[in-house]
Amino acid sequence: MDIKRKIKVRFLDFWDGLDHENHLIMRALRENYEVEIKEDADYVFCSQGGGYEHFDIPPHCVKIFYTGENLFPDFNLVDYAFGFDWMNLGDRYMRLPNYYFSRPQQLRTQLVDTKHILPDGFSIENDKPDFCSFVVSNGNGSPLRKEMFNLLSKYKKVNSGGRFMNNIGAPCKNKIAFTSSHKFSIAFENSSHPGYSTEKITEAFAARTIPIYWGDPEIDRIFNKEAMIFVNDYPSLEAVVEKVIALDKDNAAYMEILRKPAWASEEYRLENYKKKVAAFLKHIIDQPLEQAYRYDRTWYGPIHQNVMRHWRNCSRKSLSAVFREWVRYRFGK
Repeated sequence: MDIKRKIKVRFLDFWDGLDHENHLIMRALRENYEVEIKEDADYVFCSQGGGYEHFDIPPHCVKIFYTGENLFPDFNLVDYAFGFDWMNLGDRYMRLPNYYFSRPQQLRTQLVDTKHILPDGFSIENDKPDFCSFVVSNGNGSPLRKEMFNLLSKYKKVNSGGRFMNNIGAPCKNKIAFTSSHKFSIAFENSSHPGYSTEKITEAFAARTIPIYWGDPEIDRIFNKEAMIFVNDYPSLEAVVEKVIALDKDNAAYMEILRKPAWASEEYRLENYKKKVAAFLKHIIDQPLEQAYRYDRTWYGPIHQNVMRHWRNCSRKSLSAVFREWVRYRFGK
């Protein structure tokens, strides 16, 4: 049996409640290494969810960024990154949507694989007695979500099971279980950007509904547009409502869409994607440490990092004051 190499890693500036042991990055690392979480780590994974500690780590550390939000990585601060965008930056970047990341999200994403394989005895009348679900935690994000909810509600009641615009008495405790009794699900992202697709669409598919999806204009690179109602393809939200009503009244047409597989390609299934993440990380870690460095550590990189550090520390001061402090810090003037 091969003895795995030991590596030391650290996770900084992630959101509260991060399950360090079971998210995808840790699981992918353990495919090839014995992993220890240590303060004196050689490999630091950082995010945008809980502070700026990664500004202050020693420069010998290899820094790898992860975002679960619609943010573009700052490659002047980090060596490598995971994000939502479709781009090629040599070996420095890999696309990793958030529905692969945490263990709960992974379990839901696995349900997407078989959402189109209906159980024996399935019927719309018994398994989908409710019209449409809407589960949103807060009112931030695109106003189109509320507009879609209001337009569909003129036709039939849309059950809002989140904290935002709740109309069922209290927020639902299990989103998948709540959504599963519905024929449709409003799955709108907070914003629209190429590549930015989140758990909103995977949770709709996991609940075996037809998502009414708005957000990523290139969603068909990952998911089968024939398995959803893709809002971007319609001239208006009113036209989307007309399509939903038509499907609601035509069981055969509804079932035809429900039986469509969700993934556009098998490569995006969770187990296949985990192998890609493991290979990406292996390429980084199998290099000698100094050869794995990518952002500049000699001149422009430290200047940029100092500017960002001072911006953080002087957030209530004017830009000119920040600049003056940085000049004194950098040049001793």
